[in-house]
Amino acid sequence: MGNFVDHVKITCKAGNGGNGSMSFHREKFVLNGGPDGGDGGNGGNVCFYADLNMHTLLDFRFKSKYTAENGVDGAAGNCTGKRGEDLIIKVPVGTVIREAESGAVVADMDTAGETRTILHGGRGGWGNRHFATPTRQAPNFAKPGIKTEVHTFLLELKTIADVGLVGYPNVGKSTFINKVSGRKTAKAEDRPGVTRGKQWVPVDKTLELLDTPGILWPKFEDPNVGVRLGFTGAIRDDVMDMEDLASRLMAYLGAHYPDALTERYKIAVEPGEQGWELLEKAGRKRGFLMSGGEVNTERMARILLDEYRAGKLGRFTLELPEENA
Repeated sequence: MGNFVDHVKITCKAGNGGNGSMSFHREKFVLNGGPDGGDGGNGGNVCFYADLNMHTLLDFRFKSKYTAENGVDGAAGNCTGKRGEDLIIKVPVGTVIREAESGAVVADMDTAGETRTILHGGRGGWGNRHFATPTRQAPNFAKPGIKTEVHTFLLELKTIADVGLVGYPNVGKSTFINKVSGRKTAKAEDRPGVTRGKQWVPVDKTLELLDTPGILWPKFEDPNVGVRLGFTGAIRDDVMDMEDLASRLMAYLGAHYPDALTERYKIAVEPGEQGWELLEKAGRKRGFLMSGGEVNTERMARILLDEYRAGKLGRFTLELPEENA
């Protein structure tokens, strides 16, 4: 299952018209056979087809240039060149096609099975037989085919999912989708930030789920929410002070799970001990000392956060029932 892609830019070009032929009839015992140059074939059109079996625009990320077949040049004997094949570009139902420069809507592919011609191929040129007149019986020229230009379009998918899962990072959205769909379609790991983009997950022919990355709002009513998300790594470490975050984590674990600290870092947790004191105590026990015997709390903070996120300290909850509940 590929990532969900809802807008792409592509370039399209209709086929050029074939050139008309400049030739004269040559046949034994036929005097002054006259012009018999055939017309060039028309260029192929560029068409879009709304395919019910497509769900994303991901394919256009790997191929963005589309060119229809050119018309074949005319030939002697009044032979008209072959018309260029139309280029059919399949898009998901609900795709809106816009001109990249102006933003104007060219087509709205909102009906399954619908086909819309966006660019018309160039017309084939006339052969020299068209230019014969009573006073110009041997025209030595033909008309070239019409050349087409490259156009840039923006494709935007406005398909609506049946169900969308939205929530904090690392709360189990992808795992839930995998359970519902009965297969491991959405990538899921025991760390935040695994889902980097939107993913369509079809459950059956009547139901599709849309998995989205975890979202955060700019300001939390409870500042502890941001701190807890920092514990899990849902907020990047460069956004928050690592030593302060580790001290807060030590204080929480010391208050609610002191045995875990004792088992992992071989330190005794005294009642009322601050998180900074526990961080220094664990760092000294691990031998993280700098010159002068000072504890390297930055190194210990990184170790603590890494081991907590990896589950090496055990399984904990960061949300406890309120005391007055």
